[in-house]
Amino acid sequence: MEKFFRLKENKTTVRTEIVAGITTFMAMAYILMVNAGMFSALGTVSYGAIYIATAISAVIGTVLIGLLANLPLA
Repeated sequence: MEKFFRLKENKTTVRTEIVAGITTFMAMAYILMVNAGMFSALGTVSYGAIYIATAISAVIGTVLIGLLANLPLA
């Protein structure tokens, strides 16, 4: 794993990356709920539609920044 991700070169460890991944996952799960709740409260669009739209846009944005900028952002 060290060779593939160049952890020492980036001054990080496997443990740090796992904690960061779990933290990012929890934050994204929270944002899905909050964003869908806020917009569905307006009464124009359903909770499920906003939930799916938020999830799809997060996936697209995360993949693009990962591939185009080579940054670990979500």
